[in-house]
Amino acid sequence: MKKTPKFCALALAAALLFLPMAAHALLVNLGRLSLQAPASFDVFTRDMRPDDPILALYGTSREAVAQELASQGLLMKAREIAGAYTLTLSVAPEAGPDFSALSDEELLSQAQAYSGLGSPDTSPLFRSRQAAFVLLRGGGSLHCLTRVGGSLYRLSLQADGGLNNAMADSLKTIAQSMDFGLGQ
Repeated sequence: MKKTPKFCALALAAALLFLPMAAHALLVNLGRLSLQAPASFDVFTRDMRPDDPILALYGTSREAVAQELASQGLLMKAREIAGAYTLTLSVAPEAGPDFSALSDEELLSQAQAYSGLGSPDTSPLFRSRQAAFVLLRGGGSLHCLTRVGGSLYRLSLQADGGLNNAMADSLKTIAQSMDFGLGQ
């Protein structure tokens, strides 16, 4: 009998330790594309559930969010809950090979083609299992670009203050979690 309460206490402690890890990431499904955002983000998409508590928190509706995102050409907008920065994701048709098919030298050349967004970051190239990315820094923003299946995806981070390495790492982690539905 004495082992049962001790076992229950250990199981409860293990469950409490697991809860923060379970809430570490939020799966965001955007149709052909999905990604994981940290749980510390309020995420807005065009097809949010009408009863999503974030809508009430921000005093808006699903329809208003969908209209705002569509008017800005965005698939997603996410606000870090401490208010330090905002992430946006847009997609546009763009001809050319997938970035993952390019060498590092060719990717750096691609970065120059998007110099209007900023200059290549200190570590401008990185890859995931499905894509290769170029990271550009301009003013208070970071832009992470990839071309997959004839579309250019731009994940942008706009800081309310200065940019720091933790923000860049967060942007890279989110980009690397992107699943383009390629079955890989």
